Amino acid sequence: MPRTSQPRSIEELEALVAQQQMALEAKEAELEQRQAMIEERDALIAFYREWKRLIDSQRFGAKSERFASDAQARLFDEAEAIVAEQTTADEEAVSIPAHTRRKRRPRALPDFLPVHEILHDLSEEEKVCPHHASHRLVEIGR
Repeated sequence: MPRTSQPRSIEELEALVAQQQMALEAKEAELEQRQAMIEERDALIAFYREWKRLIDSQRFGAKSERFASDAQARLFDEAEAIVAEQTTADEEAVSIPAHTRRKRRPRALPDFLPVHEILHDLSEEEKVCPHHASHRLVEIGR
């Protein structure tokens, strides 16, 4: 500020300081607004980058991974990380004793259903393997 334009009284100086303070507050508000816009754009850019990565993996990825069941979940990696931390803590605390499983057997038919056994057998000429004449075809089960 040149010497000729300096305030001549205390009131003018107070008015000048108040004016400069209002201008500073307006600039700070504008700066905060621009910072909020920048953060919003950064979040939007990050979302679109993740979206593009997902689309690229679906388009150019291996066929077995193209339609993975957790494809949508990969959009929100932060949540997965939090859940993974919680589950590892839970897994450490829980212990399950070992057990044996019974082998499943087919259920028998009820007695009231009629059972007709039909046996389809090949003739002796058809029981010869077409690729190796020395091999004979045998019954493998009923």
